[in-house]
Amino acid sequence: MNYLELVKRAWTESSQSGGGPVSVVGMSGHQQKFVDWVRDAWVDIQQYSDEWVFLKNSAVCTLTSGQESVLSAILGIADLKKPLVVFIMVDGQWQQLPLSISLSSSGEWSQVNKQSGRPTKVYFSNGSFSFDSIPDANYQLKIHYVKSPQELMTNADTPWCDASYHRTIMWHAVKTYAADDGDQALYNRANMAYEAALMAMLSDLTPRFTFGASAFR
Repeated sequence: MNYLELVKRAWTESSQSGGGPVSVVGMSGHQQKFVDWVRDAWVDIQQYSDEWVFLKNSAVCTLTSGQESVLSAILGIADLKKPLVVFIMVDGQWQQLPLSISLSSSGEWSQVNKQSGRPTKVYFSNGSFSFDSIPDANYQLKIHYVKSPQELMTNADTPWCDASYHRTIMWHAVKTYAADDGDQALYNRANMAYEAALMAMLSDLTPRFTFGASAFR
């Protein structure tokens, strides 16, 4: 389902009268609330886990000589939320760089008296990559990362996950409507359906845990 179809489905499942919003743009009042609830539902679900397979991506980019600190957007990765693994090309081979991630300032790194050379460590903070050495040449980087959440904007926008999981978004929106309306019976029904759909998504669209053979077999 696309964005508009999700809104219409949530409208119907909430037993609203009429045909519901005819667009996700230019609505007002109660109809706009349903547009917002569906959009926010999809963002909430994406933020539930960084392990969703549909949020994983990778990019190959160039670290320019002398570019000791660089924003991910400058590297051409506009949708990066969080890096997972960073590789650097050395003698035709990808070598993994130790990666540190912090939500705080990277000021402690910028104060280090760095030497020119090939980077051997990378630090990520506030959308910026910093390196332990000032690059002495142009280096190819391969970055595996978690994408920023998709925000639905137009009628035809379609959630990144497979269509079989779109009902999770719809039930989340219905649950939000029911809470707003004080309809406890609908809330309970929608919440039960949402939880079941979310568990199916987590089972199918996040990595499975595996365990080694027991030493006590």
